[in-house]
Amino acid sequence: MEWNPVRNQKNKLSKIENNIAELLENKRFIKGSNTSFSIFELHQKKAVHSNLIGSETLSLVFGKETIALKEVNKEQYEPEVPKLLMNSKTSDVYLFPQYEKAFPKEITKATASQIDFIKKVSLVYSITNSPYFLLGVFNYDHDVWAYDWLYIDTKGNVTDSIGSYNFKVLDRVGYLVWPDRKMVLPNQYTDKTWKFGKINSYRGMKDQYLIRIENEKELKTIGLWNSLEKNWEIKPDYYDISVLDTEKQIYALQKEQNGSYVLFDNKNKKGVSSKVYQSISSEGLVTVKNDSGKTAYYYIDIYSGKEYKE
Repeated sequence: MEWNPVRNQKNKLSKIENNIAELLENKRFIKGSNTSFSIFELHQKKAVHSNLIGSETLSLVFGKETIALKEVNKEQYEPEVPKLLMNSKTSDVYLFPQYEKAFPKEITKATASQIDFIKKVSLVYSITNSPYFLLGVFNYDHDVWAYDWLYIDTKGNVTDSIGSYNFKVLDRVGYLVWPDRKMVLPNQYTDKTWKFGKINSYRGMKDQYLIRIENEKELKTIGLWNSLEKNWEIKPDYYDISVLDTEKQIYALQKEQNGSYVLFDNKNKKGVSSKVYQSISSEGLVTVKNDSGKTAYYYIDIYSGKEYKE
């Protein structure tokens, strides 16, 4: 990112910084220079943290033992800003996504089984707006194929569970990693015959999750689950649900494979219009087949269903 504009009192754009590599919450940002990084607060000339370098290793002291976690948050493609940034002078490590607190250097409280778990950790994220870090070990059991979790706070206390936080971890293709399915949709709200697929939750969806299900008849469906209210806002009766606007909760619903899509206003629990389409994009571009079998393209207003044809 080359520059970050803001509007001045005359409603004109002004460039405030150069070489911004990552925008963070609370008016903070990361600047990069060659292989080092610095974290700044908006309108502050002095860096909050400087001399930060990328790392894939975390070290933790437990008693007389030093635990070295190697290849933490390893990715196939190197990100512009590493997910672990270490201060080259103090050895403090700041973690993705907000790099807002230093990872503890020492474990002060943990059981033997928790220490065994930590030695296998490959994913560590900082949980925003909390004192906790997320510790993940991938479970390669093909019936599970997910992460197992522990948590450690800034003082080095390890725990098996924490309270609810508005924080989500996605994999590189956008599927939910944490919270996991059992946290989002506890077993008491499911059918014993269900098998679960990938889960999506996009920015602005808060406690809403798109959950894929396969039933005993091997029928694959998807529904919209509210983890706070513990109910299906859109029952898992659909082949596909496409998110068009998270804030206004506008979705495109497809009942059957290769079937048509309809617009649905989830906030008001009603269809937007009775018209159906082969596809609907978030910008309102739709496709339909005309009487001759050819595909036609035009735009609609996804909030009212109004069509704009030439």
